[in-house]
Amino acid sequence: MCDNAEFNSKEEALYSITYDVIYRIMELLDGYGDDKVGRIDIVKRSTGESLKENPNIELHDRIVEYIKDL
Repeated sequence: MCDNAEFNSKEEALYSITYDVIYRIMELLDGYGDDKVGRIDIVKRSTGESLKENPNIELHDRIVEYIKDL
């Protein structure tokens, strides 16, 4: 992994891998992804409110800002 010329350090490589994994998971939760998996939704049990009810929230877009802040 660290022999890859794309990365200058182990930290940079791990950041990239971590970002990719979290981004893909967030895409699945947002409803994008493989048809074999199906659509996934997050629902607040106490109210029945679905994450999909708010079209302005795209978790895979927000993760970029979150990871940069780490």
